[in-house]
Amino acid sequence: MVNLIAHSVFDDEGSIYFQNKTNIKTIRGYQYNDKILYLVQKLLENFQIESKVSTRFNEIVISCRKNLEKFAREINFSSGVKINGNRSNSIWKKDLEKREILRMALASYL
Repeated sequence: MVNLIAHSVFDDEGSIYFQNKTNIKTIRGYQYNDKILYLVQKLLENFQIESKVSTRFNEIVISCRKNLEKFAREINFSSGVKINGNRSNSIWKKDLEKREILRMALASYL
């Protein structure tokens, strides 16, 4: 049940973002229903994953290395879920699995 809710927020309307230049690495999930955002935050707490809810931007944000590592280990993105590399604002310019981008973000810490 926990993974189903988390996957619906992070797989469907979520993103993984990282840039080595600025050292920013975040996982974001978007949802217009604030109650669901806070529910997901509580579920993440069960895995000791810290997150912040922004009702202004309708999102939940996971940052910091330890939280990204726990997310990758305990929840992760579903296999086969890709970003659309054809979007005009895509930094990758090709389709990539979200879990692969997360793996690259974690590897960039080393």
